[in-house]
Amino acid sequence: MIGQRLEEYRKTKGYKVQELAAMIGLSQGSLSDIKNGKTQPHADTIEKIVRNTDINAHWLATGEGTMLRAKLAVGQDVKIMVAEGADVYATDRCAGDATCKKLCKTYLGTGNQEVKDMLSMVVDVLSSGNKDIITSLRFNLITLRQAAEDAEKVRKLLNPEPNPTRKKAP
Repeated sequence: MIGQRLEEYRKTKGYKVQELAAMIGLSQGSLSDIKNGKTQPHADTIEKIVRNTDINAHWLATGEGTMLRAKLAVGQDVKIMVAEGADVYATDRCAGDATCKKLCKTYLGTGNQEVKDMLSMVVDVLSSGNKDIITSLRFNLITLRQAAEDAEKVRKLLNPEPNPTRKKAP
């Protein structure tokens, strides 16, 4: 099924098999094996596909939603964001929406590709319109945020900051 969707994507975009294979970072033979259903791609291969193309991860996995990721993550909008700068882009295109501005600034402000990839995946999930998946993402994010807050509390308990008002013993 993933192979069929990759072939559909390739034809839609007008790529030759060798072009898509090179773009993804696979050999032409490996891509053909996936396309023809001889092998199923491993998680790292799916990550390469999503990272190196504008394929919507949800669509690739399920066939649901749109084939292409939201423009926030790839394409012309990113070029505009970089050219204008995060503050200008966020101000002009987010219409006062603080969350949108924060997302744009985080996406542009990080040099960490892993963070950008994660933000792109979140945008993919949200733009899919699948309420079950969006609800699942929401609960997972709430759980992760709570775990991060708990870890910070434990860190502070184990490594308390020195109390500046407390005098040192002679």
